[in-house]
Amino acid sequence: LTTSHRAYFRTHTNPRFEYPYYAAAPASTTPCSITSRWRTFALTERDGVVSMMTNQNKMLHIDYHNGSGRYIWYVEGMARTSTSSLGNVYDVDGGYVRKIQSGVAYEINCGKYENDISKYSCVGCPVRVCRQYDGKCDYIENPAMDARGIEGTSRM
Repeated sequence: LTTSHRAYFRTHTNPRFEYPYYAAAPASTTPCSITSRWRTFALTERDGVVSMMTNQNKMLHIDYHNGSGRYIWYVEGMARTSTSSLGNVYDVDGGYVRKIQSGVAYEINCGKYENDISKYSCVGCPVRVCRQYDGKCDYIENPAMDARGIEGTSRM
């Protein structure tokens, strides 16, 4: 009974795990762990906030990992998730634009179009990104957290 009460309490009171940490971070493996922080989606609203240190938006890179056969999503050089496919890019109205490109730098942008009131704190929620090389801004779907192929790497 104590364990189920603790799990219920933590799922309703603990704040989300917002930032990736290096090896010094506590390694929680269950919702009942004292230091646990869990979320199901890879990108957060804080990723779209301009850094106070650099005065720039965070960068998203998606690279294909031959060993796992998966696409690894990196935010500021830290692996966030892996996906089996790249997904699509959409315009502000949800219309298909193109496939997401791997090896391209995307700026995670909190700037919004006039009719854009969406938040991206869920799997599948739209996240505004801008290609660094041409500044073209569109939306991608926020991927689910998935560590397959990246667990145990130095960039996780």
